[in-house]
Amino acid sequence: MTASTNQSVPDGWEIRKLDSITKIVDSLHKTPSFTIEGYPIVRVSDIKEGKLNLSNTKKVTEFDYFEFICRYKPIIGDIVMSRVGTYGIVSYVSSKECFCIGQNTVVIHPLNINSVFLFYYLTTKKVKDQIEIGLVGSSQKTLSLKNIRKLVIYSPSHHEQNIIAAILSTIDNAIDQTDQLIERNKRIKEGLMQDFFCYGIDEQGNIRNEKTHRFKDSLFGRIPEEWVVYEFNKLLDQILDFRGKTPKKLGMEWGGGTIPALSANNVVMGGIDFNKETNWGSEELYKKWMNKGKSSMGDVIMTLEAPLGNVAQIPDNKKYILSQRVVLFKTKEFIDNLFFKYLLMSNLFQRAIVIDSTGTTATGIQQKKLLKIKLPIPPKNEQPHIAAILSHTDKAIELEESYKQKLLALRYGLMDDLLSGKVRVNHLIPAEAYA
Repeated sequence: MTASTNQSVPDGWEIRKLDSITKIVDSLHKTPSFTIEGYPIVRVSDIKEGKLNLSNTKKVTEFDYFEFICRYKPIIGDIVMSRVGTYGIVSYVSSKECFCIGQNTVVIHPLNINSVFLFYYLTTKKVKDQIEIGLVGSSQKTLSLKNIRKLVIYSPSHHEQNIIAAILSTIDNAIDQTDQLIERNKRIKEGLMQDFFCYGIDEQGNIRNEKTHRFKDSLFGRIPEEWVVYEFNKLLDQILDFRGKTPKKLGMEWGGGTIPALSANNVVMGGIDFNKETNWGSEELYKKWMNKGKSSMGDVIMTLEAPLGNVAQIPDNKKYILSQRVVLFKTKEFIDNLFFKYLLMSNLFQRAIVIDSTGTTATGIQQKKLLKIKLPIPPKNEQPHIAAILSHTDKAIELEESYKQKLLALRYGLMDDLLSGKVRVNHLIPAEAYA
């Protein structure tokens, strides 16, 4: 592979081959037997862009581990790269935990370059383009050790490398912390839903327990005395189900209008994703299609197959066409719609529809079976309180996810600017570094 170096080189930067600034160690070309306990072995599937995560790796015996590190024992600051299948992906070793590398991977040990700077540089388009040029194989693309060694790296002074690495690491640390907050809030929500749909909350906003509140026996075990077990159909005034309907059956086609058709593709758990591929219909198609009823803001919709059980609410009073594999529920007066959405998202309901589902590759549930599912329901005045707490938790998750997207956009912009030399950080280098 001959890497292109005809691009302008930033002032003060050098062009180097990867093997001149690192030690590159290939894996043993053999597959060991895996064990339940032992030392982690990093395979191609374990290598994801970012810090190396050993939590889900296969394990090998101590004997195999020492055999696999006979050429080199990975340490903090090393970089692991995949060579076959999902080739050219790099993970940064940030932990002291011992591990070895499996087939089709290499370890890159930085020598005369900042290891964090190099990790980020290896994720750039400039390196990805070089990798694509040097691939071999037809059915399964392979990145050879020879071509890894020849990768061309543009590098600034060590002081500038350090600053660039520090800036990008700061952004990644903020992203990691945000991910932790998101996961923490998701765990909190999961715990709340488990408690709320088993015990509910009293007038003071406390989760009930049998020491301080009255409970009774039911199909679901002990439930609050105030709760009533209903069949699903008793919670509904109407179901709008237009499955099997198509524009062609109505003598029409998609297009010619601005009314979105909500299919199972658009309904994700907890919301509607309008960024996914969406069909659009005309006013005439809408009138012919939605002839049994129309959606209203707050109505709950659900996918009945492929995928089964994704739940969302209609977000406004605009017109929508209920398309493939989606049904809409209009609830009775004693059911709060937001509570109903969370009830259908709960493990209690999700387990029930899975038990009654049919199919192997694409599972689904028949409407007649759905309507016979039984659920414990709290009084109407309790439902909004449960829904409000869960909704508040959802909003906290959404805020963190939005902040994460902003950080990711900042990260990609900084990587492009800093790792190409478009934006220099020379002014941040202390004067004594030039002495």
